[in-house]
Amino acid sequence: MDTAEVYAPLRERLRLTILFMGLLLISAGAGIVAVWRHQRVRFYKERYQITEALRESEERFRRVFEEGPTGMALLDETFHFIRANPAFTAMLGYSEAELQKMAFPDITHPDHIQQDVEQVRRLLRGELSAYRTEKRYIAKSGKEIWGQVQVSVVRNADGTFRHFWRSSATSPSASRRRRSCAARR
Repeated sequence: MDTAEVYAPLRERLRLTILFMGLLLISAGAGIVAVWRHQRVRFYKERYQITEALRESEERFRRVFEEGPTGMALLDETFHFIRANPAFTAMLGYSEAELQKMAFPDITHPDHIQQDVEQVRRLLRGELSAYRTEKRYIAKSGKEIWGQVQVSVVRNADGTFRHFWRSSATSPSASRRRRSCAARR
C-alpha cells in the first residue's frame, strides 16, 4: 500500500471536517447577525416610542400653558419673567415681551413685595416645596388686582435651580375681602 492510498481517506475526512466547520461558522455568524439586527430594530423602536412620548408630553404641557385659564409664568433666579401665558398677560394687561423685561416685584403691590421675596428665597434654599398666598398685582392700567398665587421651584436632574413656576388666578374671595377692608376704612 502506498502513502497516497493511506492518506486519501484522511484527506477526504479533513476536507469534510473543514467544510462542516466552515458551514458551522457561517451559521453562527448568520445567527449573530440576526440577533444583532433584532436588537438594533428593538433599540430604534424603543427610541422612537420614547421620542414620541416626549413629544406628546411637551405638546400637552404647551397646550396647558398656552390655552389654560390660569395665569402661568416661568421666572429666572433674579425673579425676571422668562415666559408668561396668555391668561397671565390678559390678567395684567402686559404683553409677554413687556413682562420679559420685568421682574415680579415690578407687578406686585408694595405691601406684598417683602413677603413674596422672602418666601421665594425660602423656596430657593429648599425650606419650602411651594409657596401659596393671596396678593395684589398692579396691572398695566394701574389697577390693583387680587390674585391667588402659587410658586414652586423647578430643578434640573442634578438638583440645581432651573426656574420658578408661578401660577396665578384672580381671586373672588380676595376681592370680597378687599371690598370688606375698604368698607371698614
